[in-house]
Amino acid sequence: FVLAVGLPHVGSVDLLSVSVSPIEADYGEPPLGVRQIALAGRSRRVLYTNTPSRLDFRMMVPEGGRLDYGARALRADKPVTFRVRLLPPRGDEQMLSEETVSQSTEWLQRSVDLSGFAGEAVTLAIETDAQDPGAVGLWAAPTVSGTAPPTKPNVIFYVIDGGGADQMSLYGYNRRTTPHLEAIAAEGAVFEWA
Repeated sequence: FVLAVGLPHVGSVDLLSVSVSPIEADYGEPPLGVRQIALAGRSRRVLYTNTPSRLDFRMMVPEGGRLDYGARALRADKPVTFRVRLLPPRGDEQMLSEETVSQSTEWLQRSVDLSGFAGEAVTLAIETDAQDPGAVGLWAAPTVSGTAPPTKPNVIFYVIDGGGADQMSLYGYNRRTTPHLEAIAAEGAVFEWA
């Protein structure tokens, strides 16, 4: 190994040892954790797990609930199986998603529907497994979200210019002249003076 520090000075360096370790050695201790990584030119915050692993989360499923996540194997030659299971308060554990990922250059993006369990306290489990124990699975931002209930009431103002209240059955006229307005008014509020 020759080191050129500046011309014309040339020196040599003796290497006493060289060690080579697989990429998963960086993910060995602890066997799971959160890390910012750059793979394929893109930086992401990930949850890494050495296989086999299972993480259980107790949670209340929101209205319109779903789990979104990205998945990939750390190495292409060590495929990882990603599973999502759900254990409802009563009943058997259900497999919601299972997929084996062998690429290490692309993220597999998935969305798992949880809306059938809205309002229930459940255990959500994310698992990784592989034929090669110690293979590393990467979960990108596993996130449970839901649809928010509307915060404002649904209001329609129906204003008629030139229509006389004295000719509308909605306001007591003896013939049925405004049946559609009466149907709308039956589900809402009618203002007699505005």
